Amino acid sequence: MNPVRLLRAVCLVALLFAPNGSARAEEMPPGYVSPQSATLFSFFGTAVPVATGMILSRDAGESGASLVLVGLVIGPSMGHFYSQRPGRALGGIALRGLAVAGLGAAFTAGWDNPSSELEMAFLGCAAVGAASVAFDVFGAAGSARKHNETLSATEWSVGPALLGDARVPGIRVDISY
Repeated sequence: MNPVRLLRAVCLVALLFAPNGSARAEEMPPGYVSPQSATLFSFFGTAVPVATGMILSRDAGESGASLVLVGLVIGPSMGHFYSQRPGRALGGIALRGLAVAGLGAAFTAGWDNPSSELEMAFLGCAAVGAASVAFDVFGAAGSARKHNETLSATEWSVGPALLGDARVPGIRVDISY
């Protein structure tokens, strides 16, 4: 298949499944995020760079491979960033970055001196990286739900305040639910 046609097909599929912000804004209260949108951000944040990088790697070589690597390391965390959970997103990026570093180390160490231990290390790093990609893509909806739960939790605060027109000192209690 022609690489340009494949890229167009990937973009068309992305547009078909892209979240419609105006329709969802009416359904959800302000600050809430959609679990489906979080999953789509993670999925397409991974799939589009990887597919584009694979197409480009036929012609451009290293730049296409770099795009595949960036898509696999950063892409699955896009839904967690969307869900306003940067700690979760950065944790996944760090884990996948370590897996890529381990893959590179095992590959270069085994280049001149192949051994079964290095092959097992290579396969172990690949398995950790693949599991992390799947865990983050399919866990993005859970991040959105956790974010929404924090918004709906009852919060209260007590503090000093100046009350009324006379600005009398008092105590103010704020409750949100």
